[in-house]
Amino acid sequence: MSKRSVKQLAAVLIAAILVFICIATVAIHGGESDLTNLSPNAAPNPNSLNAFSLFGSGSGSTPLNKAAEPMMGAMKNETAKAELGRAAWRLLHTMAGKFPHKPSKDQQRAMNDFIYLFGQLYPCGDCARHFKIILDNNPPDVSSKAAVADWACRVHNIVNKRKEKPQFDCSKIMEFYDCGCGPEEET
Repeated sequence: MSKRSVKQLAAVLIAAILVFICIATVAIHGGESDLTNLSPNAAPNPNSLNAFSLFGSGSGSTPLNKAAEPMMGAMKNETAKAELGRAAWRLLHTMAGKFPHKPSKDQQRAMNDFIYLFGQLYPCGDCARHFKIILDNNPPDVSSKAAVADWACRVHNIVNKRKEKPQFDCSKIMEFYDCGCGPEEET
């Protein structure tokens, strides 16, 4: 498989995960058109598909707090697996870098749920099982931008240690994963 094909595969896989998360988020809220006015205690629409029920987590207003069993099989192509890993870490660190400084409860729940679903749906089953163990021992801290960025760096370093790669200085994580999106808006 060519290097370009591997990069395209990684991009497609990450895009598919993001599309699934978007669809799941809409399903969680019962297809409501105005998601900004939803209360965390709002009654779910019984006629809508509830994404949390697909993952065994109860009602749509309950955040995921436990890593579910991964659903993907092994990924045999080491080059594709490495490229996917780099892309996945970049996505996770960039999301952390763009996360609000003072997130609302809904924003915290969304990031928390994304992390757990990301681990469950990650295309490399072996990697996902390792990530599940890490999540079980290091639950995400999504209380602020700094907290989630630090959490992501610490878990990345756990993986780096297992893979005998250098540890990253987490005090520099926000500089390293600058998304290039321009001046940051106060969130």
